[in-house]
Amino acid sequence: MLPPPVRVTPRQGRPLLPVYVLATMILLFWMSWLLPQSRRRYARVSLLLATPVLLLAACNGGSTLNASSGTPAGTYNVVLTGSAGTMSHSAPVTLTVK
Repeated sequence: MLPPPVRVTPRQGRPLLPVYVLATMILLFWMSWLLPQSRRRYARVSLLLATPVLLLAACNGGSTLNASSGTPAGTYNVVLTGSAGTMSHSAPVTLTVK
């Protein structure tokens, strides 16, 4: 005999992802004390700069976008350029949006 099926309903309310991201950043900031003094400042500045970016990405909450929003379908030509010092290189790329 099988157990009765469990009905799972989505949680209503605010998503917890921003809380998880913020808690992870606080934990990493706290763990930066384990690094040598010379690398500690670099790690903390990196965390402080990454936190707002990750929180903004977490604010979507998993909701789906409307089909009418975003980039219209089609083919786009993009030029990627990378540089290091005095050297630079470009590469054309075709981007197809469906």
